[in-house]
Amino acid sequence: MLSVIVPWKDRPELEQTLAWNTARLPGVQWILVNSGGDADSLRRIVQSVGTSVTVVTLPISQFNKALALNAGVSQSKGEQLFFLDTDVTIAGRFVDHAVRRLQKERCYITIARVRETDGSLIRPQSHVVRHRSLLEFSLQNGKRIRLETSAHDLQAGHRSGPGLVLLRRADFEAVQGMSSELSGWGWEDNDLLARLQTLDGMARYRMGTVHHHSHGDDKRWLDGQSRSVSEARNYGSCLARYMAGDLTGSLREDRMRWKGRLHVESMG
Repeated sequence: MLSVIVPWKDRPELEQTLAWNTARLPGVQWILVNSGGDADSLRRIVQSVGTSVTVVTLPISQFNKALALNAGVSQSKGEQLFFLDTDVTIAGRFVDHAVRRLQKERCYITIARVRETDGSLIRPQSHVVRHRSLLEFSLQNGKRIRLETSAHDLQAGHRSGPGLVLLRRADFEAVQGMSSELSGWGWEDNDLLARLQTLDGMARYRMGTVHHHSHGDDKRWLDGQSRSVSEARNYGSCLARYMAGDLTGSLREDRMRWKGRLHVESMG
């Protein structure tokens, strides 16, 4: 019923996170999408873990998270999808509860609590204990998108995880998936969430805890820019599309463009 899709490029910590996560989510389809990474390194990681995965290789040199997720979905079998980052480990059994909720109602689910392994989010002496960032869009058809782009609890030491999403395949396809024209880092996740909210009857739930293996910006694919510049550029691109009435991703176009060019292999 569930396909877990993990985009990857040359991140060795995948060995640790894959071993941990597959032990806690047995019996689901695992898909690793290699977007510009070293194929031999990925093979060694999978063989070391010894679990059964599907590896999808994009014949490109750069990392494109949105394209990787669209490519992974094209090879998935589950009715529900879980987008998981390569440096995240799951805590508890919230995925079981999330899948049951997806089966009962039209919704999508994001991670409620992301804890950094280095404890950097904890600010016990801070006068500000919590803060959230919200955006709201009102559309011509009367629909309203109210998007929480980030939330931090500085006393409890966790943040929200909008990029770690569980949703139904049918809803992902209804908004035409991710927007692969977005490059670098930032806003490709929020773009998906914003467009999901345009679907009738769609609700958003937050549940579960994960641990993010802390790292600096040198580990992110920023396309030669700073994190703030990359995110602002992608947000500007998305806003321009919304203003023009374009509320779809690039799933259909990506399938056509990459048909017959993906290398798909079962490992483990």
